Amino acid sequence: MVFLIGKQASLAHDGHRYNRNKMKNYLLTFLLLALLSSCAKQYTPANYTGSRIEFGSGGGITGAVTRYVLLENGQLFRQQGPDTSFQEATARLDKSVVKQKFDNYKFLKLSDVQYQQPDNMYYFVQHQEGDQMHTITWGGAAPNLPTDVKIFYRNLNQLTKQLRFKD
Repeated sequence: MVFLIGKQASLAHDGHRYNRNKMKNYLLTFLLLALLSSCAKQYTPANYTGSRIEFGSGGGITGAVTRYVLLENGQLFRQQGPDTSFQEATARLDKSVVKQKFDNYKFLKLSDVQYQQPDNMYYFVQHQEGDQMHTITWGGAAPNLPTDVKIFYRNLNQLTKQLRFKD
């Protein structure tokens, strides 16, 4: 009987050691993942060489422009008014959402739209891939602007409503 009690005590002690080792493994795995994710390359609009979609609006009495830059890696930046610096969104956009925006640009054939009619207040969508850049600019009612452009712009703007930007 003493042997069983001793054996049970030994098993309980080994089980405690097993749980402690398991917790250490979880902690080390978590720390490693946190370290790797913090080492992910951070880009700015100035040093990013992949595809990007820029969109925004400007004009009016002040002529101030608000520009958003969506990088294909999921980073989103904002540039407002006379300040030429970019503020990065505090979180990256989901990869599937970003892929959908870039795919939609191609699917809707927005690169075929030739529309440059700004007004006092104007809006723009610009796509850059490599050294190829295409811009659509419109203002006011824009009666001849394809509906797909307006919807695409609204969808892009909706992304900015869900995010905060670093100061």
